[in-house]
Amino acid sequence: MKDNLLIEYETVLKTCYLSNLTNIYMRGDKKAKCKTTLSLVKYVIEHIYYYTPQEALSYLTLDELYYFKLRKYIEECVSFPSSMNDSDKLKYLLSLCYPKEIHFDLKEWTLDVYKKVLNSNITDKKRNFPLGFFDDEDGMYRACTCLMYVLSRYIIPEKAKNLQELYDLFGHKKECIKLLKQYKLCEPLTKFYCDDPVLYLHFTLIDEQKDEFLFKYYEFMEKYSNLCNVKKLSDKKNKIEKASKDV
Repeated sequence: MKDNLLIEYETVLKTCYLSNLTNIYMRGDKKAKCKTTLSLVKYVIEHIYYYTPQEALSYLTLDELYYFKLRKYIEECVSFPSSMNDSDKLKYLLSLCYPKEIHFDLKEWTLDVYKKVLNSNITDKKRNFPLGFFDDEDGMYRACTCLMYVLSRYIIPEKAKNLQELYDLFGHKKECIKLLKQYKLCEPLTKFYCDDPVLYLHFTLIDEQKDEFLFKYYEFMEKYSNLCNVKKLSDKKNKIEKASKDV
């Protein structure tokens, strides 16, 4: 089957005729199609360029793979994490082709992007997150990864000596939102956690670190504070209306 696939692919490269490749070999679920696509990518690397995996990482580009009639299959069959640029996509693709030789760590990649955004504050060269960085399930994972980095690197050493102090810090909503803004995490706070810092913290912590009592306590206190504010506004409105009637 694999030999027939490569023979058919060679015909595709010579004639630019894609239908046989698509109809015969690109069947099945996405996992099967991805496996077939990776075989074609490896064929280009090993039998056209004669590259080793490391040489492919150093010298090859995604556009060069697309040149060999692979754009359609790579884009449709390989599930890239959202917001990657072409260079990152190539490394990710090669890690799927050669998992023993090319290592791609999604957490390391996420933190590398995040650190560059944070460091742009220091260098005065403003850098934004890539488009779609905090989208979908990938984005939620990245939101937690970034907050965990901030907790371990900045907040816990400087502002919270224990778990109760940590929940207390995130339980003071206005102050905590200012803090998260400083660390460029307001977007995921709003998108995934409804501007609720305690919810963001609780969701990010691993199960062994979570404290359900503290979480529910600060969630209750936030709701109670909101109710008190509503009552104050209502009382103020009633006083104004009563004063206007007495005039």
